[in-house]
Amino acid sequence: SVGVRIGEVGGVLLVADPVDDLAGQTHPQIVKVVKHLGYGAGALALLPGRGPAVRDVVAVLAGDAGELLLFDDETNDLVFVGEDPNGHPLLGSAPTGLAVDPVPSVAGDAYVYVGSFQENFVTRIDVPLADINTLTLPAPPATFPRIAGGTP
Repeated sequence: SVGVRIGEVGGVLLVADPVDDLAGQTHPQIVKVVKHLGYGAGALALLPGRGPAVRDVVAVLAGDAGELLLFDDETNDLVFVGEDPNGHPLLGSAPTGLAVDPVPSVAGDAYVYVGSFQENFVTRIDVPLADINTLTLPAPPATFPRIAGGTP
């Protein structure tokens, strides 16, 4: 909304608000720096809003770490998604793609999709927008359906 890109700083998420100066020009003002995003942090997506005056929730994919970070900028909550309860990589060994459905579910969840390059599958994570700390990880299937068809 301010017409400029803030820039890139390795390994951190910069949270900025648009601020008008005395001349009426809008500029980004950095209000928070979120550290420890994981190795290979790159793809970022804003989850769909919950109304006109709501906080933002973002998803950041750290491909080298095999993790998805969820951050709520009002509560400063961080939730990492990476392994299932048995320690197996939930997002595959090389998660590379990140997409978000622009319309939240009727229950108020955002659908976040993470693609795995090496395993050729996509994991859907239902993120509860009211409180990301209540996220329930999906159970890993016995076999992963491959994007190209068939199963491993």
